Amino acid sequence: MEALTTGQYLIVSLANKLPVGRALREDRSLNPKKIITLPRDEESPRWVIEKDWQEGAYKISIRGGTAIELNGLLFAGLIPDLPNNTWKIESQPQHGKSTYTISLAGDGYGKGWVVPGNVDEEGTQLAVRPLIVQPSYPPRYPPFELFEITRLGDDDY
Repeated sequence: MEALTTGQYLIVSLANKLPVGRALREDRSLNPKKIITLPRDEESPRWVIEKDWQEGAYKISIRGGTAIELNGLLFAGLIPDLPNNTWKIESQPQHGKSTYTISLAGDGYGKGWVVPGNVDEEGTQLAVRPLIVQPSYPPRYPPFELFEITRLGDDDY
């Protein structure tokens, strides 16, 4: 299993090869900002993934907002210490190199990041839903629940 270390990363949906992140145009309020699939021709946004050594989980943030689950959807919360902001990132090498599922840490229902609906549509907000896993060894996940997470080198910061 390939554990991630603290650093900057790109996150791309395996289902459609679209980067995920915050929209370039957003209101200026402190309301949570949607995490969506972005256009292919847009530069992939940099995510910061921080290992939480005490809980064995991660904080994931983008442009100053921490990834949070709110009413079954994925947002970037701009206010510190909002609930549902700690994630478990698990390598799924059976689906390819640098492929992961991202699920809520401490959630007994296995809810994780999902690209819902028409996965090829840009601008789709990511959901946080129970992950579907095929009963096999190793477990198999549908592509809309999988993400390529690629670490940026020190020169890319």
